[in-house]
Amino acid sequence: MPRPLLLILLAAVCCAAAALAATDARVFINTAGAPTSPVAAQGVYAAGWLVTSTQYGVLADGSLVPGGAGPQMEQALRNLEAIFAAAGLTIARHATSCWLFFVDVDTNFNAASDVYKTHFPHLPHPTRTPIGGAFAAPAPGAVVGVRCDGALEPSRRVAPPNFFPTDFNSQGMVVKSALLHTAGQVGADPMSGEMVAGGAAAEATQAMQNLQTVFAAAYPALGSGALDRLAVDCQVMVAQPASNLPLVQAAVAKFFSSPFPLSLLGGLDPGFGANVEITCTGGDARMQRVAVEVEGERLGMALVSEEEVHVFIAPKVFTDSSSVRDQTYLAFEAVVDAMRLALPSNTTFWDAAMHCTLFVAAPADAEAAMAAYGEMWWFKPKPAFSLVTGTRLPLGAMVAVQCRGFQQVRRDSVLQKAQRETPDHTEDDWSEGPDDKTRR
Repeated sequence: MPRPLLLILLAAVCCAAAALAATDARVFINTAGAPTSPVAAQGVYAAGWLVTSTQYGVLADGSLVPGGAGPQMEQALRNLEAIFAAAGLTIARHATSCWLFFVDVDTNFNAASDVYKTHFPHLPHPTRTPIGGAFAAPAPGAVVGVRCDGALEPSRRVAPPNFFPTDFNSQGMVVKSALLHTAGQVGADPMSGEMVAGGAAAEATQAMQNLQTVFAAAYPALGSGALDRLAVDCQVMVAQPASNLPLVQAAVAKFFSSPFPLSLLGGLDPGFGANVEITCTGGDARMQRVAVEVEGERLGMALVSEEEVHVFIAPKVFTDSSSVRDQTYLAFEAVVDAMRLALPSNTTFWDAAMHCTLFVAAPADAEAAMAAYGEMWWFKPKPAFSLVTGTRLPLGAMVAVQCRGFQQVRRDSVLQKAQRETPDHTEDDWSEGPDDKTRR
């Protein structure tokens, strides 16, 4: 090839890459004040949004602090404070939603919670979802972990009047007038705190009714229909999955008027005798909710405004191989393809991924799954990351992958692509409300 032509082609490639980079609003955080990971950034900040990787009671040098759940939670939160500070935020003022992970929630919750509350002295407090069950921590002996999302702009606390008030936890938070985060709900009466009788199905029904109440309090104009209209991602944690999972799935499905891409996670323990814990994320009524579908299968949901798109892809599994490595590769590729459907033509998964969760059924397989996950990124910037083990996955899978993405885009470019790549839907498939346009 003549040298002048080669130089022209190289210049064109460089300019194209620069144009794509200009659309990538993400800042990948890796501060010396928190432990680093070969498979993840400590956090990702984009356009006022911050997501973080799960932190444990581990110092920056990788050593575990002694003393059990309380000291470990203190160190994990200090790690998060360093990550928030690197983004120009604080967890006390800017955290919007937190997830607490426990090896044994009944044993470790109180000690960890006492420490947790001291880091959030100001209203509004973030939502909080405790999750029990085995997890693979970066150091032997770790018993707790925590991750928090945050936002630069002030958030609006949702406090349903018929919920027992708490001094450390919001039932819901509306963030940047775009997303609604909810606290994890169990099958308990919201005023008395007493668990309902009737087992897993009854508890799932009560938990969903609690979530209906939170969504309705956040968006009174939609009332009890707000959950069905606005939810984009629901995590359903189920204890004793062999007997409870089908019952819970059927109970939850009744609250949605169309198939919803639930994240059903069996084997995780809500603790304190509960069989079920559910948390949902919703979109503001002024955003458009778009289903990500291929051949009738709903893969996830996207929220689109004039300037932003948020994509939530449900956990994907592949069981065509008995290899942990292969299952991780295939599940990851499925997530990449699914997210691509909700992004504009000049944007890929690699430009948009903010946080990924790797679910591994057997803790002994976690190292192999993480290695395969890390290989998929090669030289690309890695998003925030969480590892959850001990889960019972669909179809007997050993690994599942779930990712969330964000981009600053034009609304019309996203909708045109969604319609073009899912031809089984036409304009008649849209049901419009006064403030949004939702595919049913």
